[in-house]
Amino acid sequence: MAEHLLLPKRVARAFPRLGKVAQSLESGFLNALVALLRTLPVPVAFALARGCMRLLGPLTPLWEKVRRNHAIAFAAMDAPARRSLRRQTFSHLGEAIAELVLAQRLYAEGSSRIEWHADPALEDTLAAKRPMVMVTGHVGAWQLTNMVSLHWNMPLTSLYAEESNAGMAALMLSLRNGLGCRWLPSAGGIRTLLEELRAGHSVGLACDTRMDQGEAVPFFGHQVLSNTVPARLALRLGIPLVPVLAERLPNQRYRISLQAPVLAPDLGRTQPEQALDMTAGMMARFEGWVRERPAEWMCLSRRFPKDLDKSAGRG
Repeated sequence: MAEHLLLPKRVARAFPRLGKVAQSLESGFLNALVALLRTLPVPVAFALARGCMRLLGPLTPLWEKVRRNHAIAFAAMDAPARRSLRRQTFSHLGEAIAELVLAQRLYAEGSSRIEWHADPALEDTLAAKRPMVMVTGHVGAWQLTNMVSLHWNMPLTSLYAEESNAGMAALMLSLRNGLGCRWLPSAGGIRTLLEELRAGHSVGLACDTRMDQGEAVPFFGHQVLSNTVPARLALRLGIPLVPVLAERLPNQRYRISLQAPVLAPDLGRTQPEQALDMTAGMMARFEGWVRERPAEWMCLSRRFPKDLDKSAGRG
């Protein structure tokens, strides 16, 4: 989640007291919204969350960040269409909040609420409960992908980035804990993930965010630094790299799928080269998801290199 929702980062850093007041207001609003959503029927809770985020979106710095990302990724789309898309994105941000708050209730309703699918190539892995490296992007109901741990009765450890707003951090972690997996801070690095995998636990990572370090692969026609860790782990331990997609269906229903593993196209290349090829395949998979449901892409922070972002800012 962004460091500040009400203030641009540069303003909050220039005026720390103002930044603290803003974070306090943000935390209070989110806590109150969560408490209210928990008391409501599912359709009403979702409608309220959608409405709140659609109303508040244009008042936050996130509005401009989404505009720039859309301008780069969907350059062929005209400005009015992108503006409409942006409003839809904030409605879906409301859905994402409601999904996280009500995840346990959604899961408890079983097949009337959630469909589960696994690619046939994963049948033996699932049956033997062998570990996988599972990856997703911030697309659709991405937070619900963690519930594969509950459905397939597999130990899963997922990484999260702790919120800088201390008032939100505890709330967000308590909500994540309702998804049925174990959570570790993302600062632990590759060694922590190796330990989990060697203990027989699958690991889950959201890998479509911007990297300040990494290796460049194509993403929406641009070379973007991307996370090669998932592919490197899969190759090192000889386990599958599995994209997981949670699709939103009508009436707060979902289809959660373990997709076909991402494979290295040329086994004759060196392991680092194979990892880069697999990372490119992973990012291509994410891009395909976004193109199918662009309004559901939660691109709330900068996704592309600074030069592209600055150019979009001038547009």
